[in-house]
Amino acid sequence: MKTEKIIRFLMNPIDPRDVAVIPIVGMGGLGKTTVSKLVYNDKRVEEHFERRIWVCVSEMFDVKKLMRAIVESATGIRCDLDEMEAIHRRVQELIMGKRFLLVLDDVRNEDHEKWDRLKNSVQHGSEGSGILVTTRSEKVALIMGTITPYHLEGLSDDNCWLLFQQRAFRNGRLDERASNLVAVGKEIASARVYLWQQRLSEAHCR
Repeated sequence: MKTEKIIRFLMNPIDPRDVAVIPIVGMGGLGKTTVSKLVYNDKRVEEHFERRIWVCVSEMFDVKKLMRAIVESATGIRCDLDEMEAIHRRVQELIMGKRFLLVLDDVRNEDHEKWDRLKNSVQHGSEGSGILVTTRSEKVALIMGTITPYHLEGLSDDNCWLLFQQRAFRNGRLDERASNLVAVGKEIASARVYLWQQRLSEAHCR
């Protein structure tokens, strides 16, 4: 199970002297956040890490705002600090000498420099600290990760087709008279999100 593999790696990193960064990759709706929550709330993880921090990133990859969010998650108190140096110092105080787990959920930033700035700000924890990243982007995973990304897969094409039939046709089955729709239906059922986005973009441009 993916969660077990991730938990084992977090608790037994290849090089405990460095902060391990584990990316979980998959298109929207596959359960990346759910898997991360299962890991984050696992009893073994709670006991292993002295400090656990969860930050929802999404479109926001402003390093100052993210560091402020780290402070708020770690303390449960609103952070009103505004100067970057003061926020950085507070983050260091919170993780200094502590084995921490930081979850960055739904990362979309592909700017290597911004990521390096954030990572450098959390380098003062104890050995064995880790960062878990969820993202839809393979590029983000390669930029941020220190190990091979964990890929969450969707349903198989056959299962997608069965689900499509259940939703699209009466009684959940394809009527013989509509057999000419099989090829179209299977293409729809197996299409990836990015393909639909591409088709929509093409349609808007016409």
